Amino acid sequence: ETIGIISMVFSQSDILQQEVFLVDRIDADGFFSQEEKMRHLNAICLLRPTNKNFLKLSQELKSPKYNEYFIFFTNVVPHMRLEQLACCDELEVVQQVQEFFADVYAVSHDLFSLNLPSTVRLTEDHGKWTSYEESVFERMIEGLLSVCLTLRMLPAIRYTASSY
Repeated sequence: ETIGIISMVFSQSDILQQEVFLVDRIDADGFFSQEEKMRHLNAICLLRPTNKNFLKLSQELKSPKYNEYFIFFTNVVPHMRLEQLACCDELEVVQQVQEFFADVYAVSHDLFSLNLPSTVRLTEDHGKWTSYEESVFERMIEGLLSVCLTLRMLPAIRYTASSY
């Protein structure tokens, strides 16, 4: 998802001008291929803080492909996850870990999208939700939290007493 988020802001040419020579997905086939160690390169990782990405990153840090790692997460990272990454970084290749609140698709300077499919089913009774609706709802919360943290805003949520 982060490739889509970045491509809304930077073109491939912009990225190349910053001397970034390789853009890859952490879940791509061959990403962890130890045959192609590139110890002459440093890695800048921009990741959503999901369970899947933490698992992949932990695997990478146990047997690093690159010389150094600069890790940026697009949203809040639980402290437990940072400890997990620290335990996996036995060779001390991680140079930086930072939360960079960019967990939305910036359409313009005053419009963003979460790029979610239809959310109509979220209006149904919560007891009828499947794991899919739960994941969409969680993604909405994560995206809105990222926007609030980026803009340093504390939203006011108003609702009628009869709405649940």
